[in-house]
Amino acid sequence: MTKYLFIILFSTLSIAQTKAQLAVVNSQKVIASMKEFAKIDTLVNREAASYTAEYSKKQGQLGKLVLYADSLQRLDPKSSTTTKAIADAQTADKDLKAYVEVANKKIADYKQLLTKPYTEKVVSVIKGVALRGKFMQVVDSATTNLLYLNPATDITALVIKELTGK
Repeated sequence: MTKYLFIILFSTLSIAQTKAQLAVVNSQKVIASMKEFAKIDTLVNREAASYTAEYSKKQGQLGKLVLYADSLQRLDPKSSTTTKAIADAQTADKDLKAYVEVANKKIADYKQLLTKPYTEKVVSVIKGVALRGKFMQVVDSATTNLLYLNPATDITALVIKELTGK
């Protein structure tokens, strides 16, 4: 009885293992094949450029405040004017760092907003190709170090073909 149970268990495990196939897709190649992502990069770069002028202005003001505080520090390190100039420079530095943080967040949010529908489409197509190929899991070869890749499990070309119609 135990012998038969082992055989049934072994054959069940073998069937489960063949169903749990792993597919691989290269997300960088998929994204590069889509014109929409190139357009998004252009829009995001324009948005980032809009923050550059304000950043340069704030950086210039900070530079002037630092030079002024430094010159006062050399002349009279203990004066209230020197202390105020140093405090003003420190405040400007904090403001610049806060501006950079907010600008980077806004740019990242903007990029995410623009890419979301296309990313969802890519994921949907990957899921569809994986289901038709009876793959249980899909790994991104662009972000994962693979020791060996069987070309038969790479679904990148199928995903690109379905997305682009080419």
